[in-house]
Amino acid sequence: MAPTAAGNILARLGDTPVGEWSGEEAAFVALATFLLGSGTQARLEEVNGTHLTSAGVAALMTERIRGYGAEPPPTGDTSTVARLEALARHCAAERLAHLGNGTVFYRLIHGANLNKTEHMLRPAVGYADVPAPLRALLEREAGIAADTATVEETTAAFEELGDALHTAPAPEGFSSAYEALLTRFMTTLAEATASDVAMGRGPRSFAPLEPGSTGKDDPLTLKTNDFFCCVAPSPAFAGSFGEDRTLLVKTLSAYSARMRFNTWHYLPHTLGITDREPGRDDWFFAPTMPDVTHHSDQHHTGHVTFSVRYAIRVPLGIDYAGRHLPGLYDLRLMRAAGEQYTTDDLRAAVASGRVLAVLHQAMSRHRATVRDFGNEWFRALYG
Repeated sequence: MAPTAAGNILARLGDTPVGEWSGEEAAFVALATFLLGSGTQARLEEVNGTHLTSAGVAALMTERIRGYGAEPPPTGDTSTVARLEALARHCAAERLAHLGNGTVFYRLIHGANLNKTEHMLRPAVGYADVPAPLRALLEREAGIAADTATVEETTAAFEELGDALHTAPAPEGFSSAYEALLTRFMTTLAEATASDVAMGRGPRSFAPLEPGSTGKDDPLTLKTNDFFCCVAPSPAFAGSFGEDRTLLVKTLSAYSARMRFNTWHYLPHTLGITDREPGRDDWFFAPTMPDVTHHSDQHHTGHVTFSVRYAIRVPLGIDYAGRHLPGLYDLRLMRAAGEQYTTDDLRAAVASGRVLAVLHQAMSRHRATVRDFGNEWFRALYG
């Protein structure tokens, strides 16, 4: 939310002398600050649906510190504020140390009540966690040996593949070889993970990502159609619609539309322009942590309508024009029914997402334009 947006409580408080804040307002700002300082913006979402108290925030940070394998710092008889400051600093430092060692943090989201809790995925994720059918596809397309140890080792191969995709003729039904490969990537991954759908979002053009872009390329004037989401159903999911291909197309298009909105929603934070004036009222922190969600068809309106019961989200960022752009892309898996996703499924998704990020990074050198994955495209391919 932009500082000038109507209803921005924090902006109102910023214009009000602290001495005139109510006790409730002061407590909220202080406790939210400690939570944000404890390691990640997502920490605020871990207290969804709870009554914020100093004791509750201290207990949460203590629990997280111990979950990281450490003990909270001694605080003795210090003030409540000093104790919370010390806990937040210690929590953030321990979390950062785990990130430096390759630990993947993820959130488990309970869809019915939106409770969100942070967990660690260990041991470190490697290329072997990419499902075998997807590794086979990448061996054929990019020459990446299936027994490659780490995703980082694939960088050179993807750079060569990116060069080849950039100059290759577009296969029938696609605007480019890049978009065709994205579709094969998602289709293969959906089937390999027993998912109903695999999808990935991103920008259609790189022009708005250039620092200082203005006019038609001003990132704050973009619409949701300026972004894409490649959505691919597994053969089993597509077959479950029988002869009703219209409903299949409608469902895939709906998934795509929602994901396009997400890229638009995160863009100001992704580009680091949330304080720009004039700004955009509607934005949210770009995600950096994977999510595993269950029973989200019990709460989220779109998920209820289109039966998104279980899901995995892996946010992806790239480096472009001298900046890291978090959450610019992502990878998602979805099941409408059946079993909820396991940590093994999450490992597969995280590894596959990292591979996808390397592909997007390679294509960014060519400022690849994406034209497919709109409603007409879904109708032509799946109708």
